[in-house]
Amino acid sequence: MKLVKYPDSRLLMGWLAFAALGGASQKAGAQEETFYYKKGEKVTLKVDASKTYVLLSPETTRADVEKVTKPAKAVMQRFDAVKAPAGLNLTQEPPAQRSKWAIIDHTDLSDLSAQPLDKGAIAKNVLYMAPFFLTKDKKQVGMSHLVYVKLKDAGDKAKLEALAKELKVEVVGNNKQLPLWYTLACTKDSAGNALQIANKLYESKNFAAAEPDFLADFQIKRADGPVACADDAHFGKQWGLKNTGQNGGTAGIDIGICDAWKVATGKGVKVAVVDHGIQLDHPDLKANISPLSFDTVTGMSPSQVRGNHGTACAGIIAAVRGNAQLGVAGVAPDATLISVSDNLTLGPDAQQNLASGLAWASQNGADVISNSWGHDLLESSLIDDAIEEALTKGRGGKGCVVVFAAGNNNGAIIYPARSNPAVLAVAAMSPCGERKSPSSCDPESFWGSCFGSALDIAAPGVLIPTTDRTGVAGYDSGDYALTFNGTSSATPHVAGVAALILQVNPSLKQNEVVGIIEKCGRKVGSYSYQAAAGRLNGNWHQEMGYGLVDAKACVQAAKLSIPKN
Repeated sequence: MKLVKYPDSRLLMGWLAFAALGGASQKAGAQEETFYYKKGEKVTLKVDASKTYVLLSPETTRADVEKVTKPAKAVMQRFDAVKAPAGLNLTQEPPAQRSKWAIIDHTDLSDLSAQPLDKGAIAKNVLYMAPFFLTKDKKQVGMSHLVYVKLKDAGDKAKLEALAKELKVEVVGNNKQLPLWYTLACTKDSAGNALQIANKLYESKNFAAAEPDFLADFQIKRADGPVACADDAHFGKQWGLKNTGQNGGTAGIDIGICDAWKVATGKGVKVAVVDHGIQLDHPDLKANISPLSFDTVTGMSPSQVRGNHGTACAGIIAAVRGNAQLGVAGVAPDATLISVSDNLTLGPDAQQNLASGLAWASQNGADVISNSWGHDLLESSLIDDAIEEALTKGRGGKGCVVVFAAGNNNGAIIYPARSNPAVLAVAAMSPCGERKSPSSCDPESFWGSCFGSALDIAAPGVLIPTTDRTGVAGYDSGDYALTFNGTSSATPHVAGVAALILQVNPSLKQNEVVGIIEKCGRKVGSYSYQAAAGRLNGNWHQEMGYGLVDAKACVQAAKLSIPKN
């Protein structure tokens, strides 16, 4: 039956409140505390009754939902089809995986009178629902119908299947890249929502980890808003590579790329860009694109272009240098780019898709993995595992160099940049050698780079020329975006420098590459860099880490690290 046959919108919205809040009538926006487990510790959340994730029967349409919600002054913020997780070896395709999902915002409802499940035929269209939550810093996050579980041992699958049956949840399959991780799907018949099921599974002590599929947007959104050693058309504007005082900056405050290129250009090094996907036929990139690529949503090759962000990040890493005065030059202009595409948007299974993308990259030859994405809400053990595998098992056991953006909200460093001390967390720097902030010397007063104890290094991050999707599809008309910004643009600078280091000395382990980058950081700006606990690679400051990444010094240090015969 379709929702449109039952015009009583209060009935649906009342049932939304009932299901989302465990059956208790509450005012919209009312909150009660709950928690989930992260690495064995309880992370406290508050239920946010103003917004609900709803799983609907396959035949339900957007129009059906709107005819019910609009009269109730509720807003349907998202509506989409649920797709079977591409990153899984499926054991079955349960009904919940052939459904529709929606996010309903009912903030404007003054009262939600709860209705039991057996009243109103409209409830038949609803397969599952769950509330949104507020984190400890009052950020809103949703939760889908999925649960991620990590076995302690491969032989524990029978335990999972038995407990899943008891809790009335369906085992969808296990992750192709991280085979100890399984995905379960809840319905309204399950013994709780995804968070409650995850807690029951973890508290059984049978499993290494269990967590719900939280809904968060992983894209770090683009903030709205010469003498050359390369003849690319826009190289003179690339102050991060050679700063001659462009944009009111300070001459010489750059990564020293011209001298670095005398030693290395990244040839033979593979850099995976986990992002929206790279435009594989971009004229300034295609010569450096690997034939190997992956899309986390379909679970197949080739990668898809799911937004503008990936192509922009890729150009900073490895746009071709000196190709008939075309466009821009990358930091490692001869490196090989591996495109790993993802939606980077709020939706079911986003965490698993990103974990699969990271794991796929490390298992398919990536030397460096560049990640200009994250959020400041909740953390994921599934993503943590994929990062740890890349750091320890990538490059035949030498470990991939994993680089993450620190974030753009002028506050504490976001996840996953803060998740593992072995990753490189990158801040954005202004053309004057200062942390990019609302008061830095550039004209963009509307954002600032994140900073804090997890910060490792800084790189150019404002007014950055780079490749854009061709034509009118990208950020700007034409094939280039000349003002790309954010820690999203700083991160690929560091990934490119890592590629230069590995060309010089491919035998270096992951921690040795990180050590070189940190030890060689330039102490720019008027900051008091000092010794700090746990910071073993020189003087450090919470706003700049070890300083500005220095490509020239890094390649020289990499040369010195080569054993003499």
